[in-house]
Amino acid sequence: MSDKKYVLRAREFGYDDEYYDFYGDGSDGRINSSFSDKALALKSWKELERKTLKTRPLSSIQDFFERGDDELKALDQFLFEQSGVHFLDDDGYVIEEIENAIATLDENVVFEFLEKADLLSFTLVEFDDAEQFYVAWIAETGTYRAKEDYGQGDGDELYFSQDRAQALQECCEDYIKGGYEEDREAPLVFEGTLESLSDSPALLRTAIASHENLSYDEEAGALLVDDHDAQALAMILPLLKNPPLEIRAVTIDELCAIQAAMTA
Repeated sequence: MSDKKYVLRAREFGYDDEYYDFYGDGSDGRINSSFSDKALALKSWKELERKTLKTRPLSSIQDFFERGDDELKALDQFLFEQSGVHFLDDDGYVIEEIENAIATLDENVVFEFLEKADLLSFTLVEFDDAEQFYVAWIAETGTYRAKEDYGQGDGDELYFSQDRAQALQECCEDYIKGGYEEDREAPLVFEGTLESLSDSPALLRTAIASHENLSYDEEAGALLVDDHDAQALAMILPLLKNPPLEIRAVTIDELCAIQAAMTA
């Protein structure tokens, strides 16, 4: 059995009110699917590229149609030699909706053309099967944290990191930011005694004493996080019985399943 996972991730593809373009190489893009067999992953990749091409208006992708004449003509000649199809008209412009015709060609020809033209919509990333990833469960909404998505994928794009400490810090920053947008002066409040808030009240008390933006209001009976301090929140979060967010370790298959559920 393979000890590797092969993951298809999408390159961001967006519209700026005038043209379309790709952003980045896709190595950190939205997860589409995972495979244990590399040959199957490659076959699925080619099928996915041909299917997705129909949604990529080549005549409106700025980085493509603004290439130099020599480069476009070379790509056009390659495609014609492989398939008998031109994507340039007699004046050297990209033909509108030509992507629909190209998408009907042999998937190997389509893939090689897109690869040469740097128009692939996905990239294949390799991970160790045992590798762990970290996602954030938001208790208040009963959902996993999504990241802002500028692509054209349906549904939210799952936030995840391969570094637990990074995931904890970034998600705490995001949570704190959401709170102070409502009230920039108010502290983050966790009501209750230290014993009711934590199964390790002594450790929680030590954490409070060690950070200037953590305090416990005996009169109000509440733990306070002041100055919108994400680092302070990250310090106490693992000690809380009912944290507002929880960093969870998942496998690559679990990661794909979560993303699929968010996309559905």
